[in-house]
Amino acid sequence: MRFSRLLMGLACFAVGWGAFAPKTADALWRRYNAVSCYADNTYYTPPIYNSDNGGSDTFWVSGGGTDLVCPIDDDSYFPKTSISGVNIHGQVVTSGTNVAARACRTYWSTSGGACNAEVTAGYGNFTLQPSVGQWTSGGSDFGYFWIEGSGTIRVRGYYVY
Repeated sequence: MRFSRLLMGLACFAVGWGAFAPKTADALWRRYNAVSCYADNTYYTPPIYNSDNGGSDTFWVSGGGTDLVCPIDDDSYFPKTSISGVNIHGQVVTSGTNVAARACRTYWSTSGGACNAEVTAGYGNFTLQPSVGQWTSGGSDFGYFWIEGSGTIRVRGYYVY
């Protein structure tokens, strides 16, 4: 009788612990405001400004040949090799122009880097989802993505998941 009560108590404890014990989340994501990005002025110095549009910070970039570089966090909690996708949100303001984005990495041990193929969107609001293969294949390299606009664009922010 005592043995069966002991077994029942242990079983209840195990079920309770399994149901309420802290767990690591299986699905991770991070959300970034576009102020995390910076202008790459290597070839062109465009007018670029951060607009406080009623409390909604966005990056406005004007002029052709405009490039933004946006970093991603890469730590032991959510390494870039675990990232399965990215959503980049914004708006192409100038009619007849477009925006392109691609996921890239800079090699840690030598100069240079690599990028995935670009994805593009035209005039209006956009959500771009570039492939993140470069991030999953280069564990020690530094990941970022590159946004290029041929006219005035507004980048609101991005998610990695």
